[in-house]
Amino acid sequence: MRNGLIVFQFAASIALIICTVAVRSQLRFIRNMDMGYERDQIVVLSPRGGMRTNLEAFRTELRRNPSVLNVAMSSDLPDRVSSSTNASWPGKPESTEIQIYVLDADYDFIDLFGLKLARGRNFSRDFPSDAKGAFLINESAANAIGWEDPIGHEFGRWGNQKAGGTIVGVIKDFHMHSVHLPIMPLYIYLDPTRGGNVSVKIRGENIPATIAFLRKTWERFAPEYPFEYSFFDEVFDRAYRVERRLGTVFSAFAGLAVLIACLGLIGLASFTAEQKTKEVGIRKVLGASSAGIMALFSKEFIKWVVLANLVAWPVGFYAMRTWLKNFAYRIDLTVPMFLGSALAALAIAAAVISVQTYRAASANPADSLRNE
Repeated sequence: MRNGLIVFQFAASIALIICTVAVRSQLRFIRNMDMGYERDQIVVLSPRGGMRTNLEAFRTELRRNPSVLNVAMSSDLPDRVSSSTNASWPGKPESTEIQIYVLDADYDFIDLFGLKLARGRNFSRDFPSDAKGAFLINESAANAIGWEDPIGHEFGRWGNQKAGGTIVGVIKDFHMHSVHLPIMPLYIYLDPTRGGNVSVKIRGENIPATIAFLRKTWERFAPEYPFEYSFFDEVFDRAYRVERRLGTVFSAFAGLAVLIACLGLIGLASFTAEQKTKEVGIRKVLGASSAGIMALFSKEFIKWVVLANLVAWPVGFYAMRTWLKNFAYRIDLTVPMFLGSALAALAIAAAVISVQTYRAASANPADSLRNE
């Protein structure tokens, strides 16, 4: 029963360590992966009150500051496009149904967020025809529709079969949702009047002074509303708040489980050492070294920790494979994750056992055998 308890405690510890490593690896993968857009030094504002009717004047005022590199208006931010409709174009077969996400943006949106063009061109003020209706579609939309070269095709707006404008370019796919979802077809429609979000690209130097300038400008255009802003990278991070909390919870429980397992191992090692006091004394009289006695004791306990690994690995693998299925883009569960967890548990167990068995192994054999 004692040995079974040790196996159970260490199996739980190892499984939690595996889960912690996997969750943190997935979060690091998300943080470092190329989302297809830039996230740094971008301040996001939500226009209020009279500012909505004076967006162009607000933009012009912001651009007067040399610390402001660019300003763009859009209906959504590139990481959370929420609106969708059925794709439509002149001559579309009635049996064809393609869900496509919708983003309205101005001329500067693509450049500000660093979206890449696969072919064609960006919206441009040099082309007066763009103001009459122009689209950018992503690569997934072009592939879903089946157009090898979409440039110049007429495209409908909000599911209307009538052409709403012309496709002028194809942008490379970017993650417009969290990585829980695959990249979907998307069109971006040129609409400089849509200002649900005002994104401001700023220099990395003297950010507090730039924020103070934004506040002052805001108060000129919307004095009745408090100045509120956020950095786009913080908005991005909030989308994975649940995963970060899960990683913290796993870390805390893994640490607690390891502590409980170590306490149990300390108790068992102390009990065993006490039971074998006379045996240790006899072995030392016959010439056994302290290191040899410690190794002898350790082997008895380490085998249970090894067995705990064999129990924990399938549990950790199944739990993390199930959790990772929630992500369309995810890491692979690798052998080093499991071996690392095993080595960590073995190292902890060996350290605990060594401390407890050292006392018995280093004791004077005469004291051990005196009461025999």
